[in-house]
Amino acid sequence: MPDDTTPATKKDLDALEASMLHKLEASMLHMEERLIERMRDMQTEVLRAFHNC
Repeated sequence: MPDDTTPATKKDLDALEASMLHKLEASMLHMEERLIERMRDMQTEVLRAFHNC
């Protein structure tokens, strides 16, 4: 079991930063994909509304 009282090294902090950046980038990419899909759905609804007039 790791000793939680050991001070973090620069290497530990760099690894943590890289991990957090990777997770953030993945999360943002997922949000972007969801946003694009939602915008396409909205565009489809608007086009259908104009088509049915």
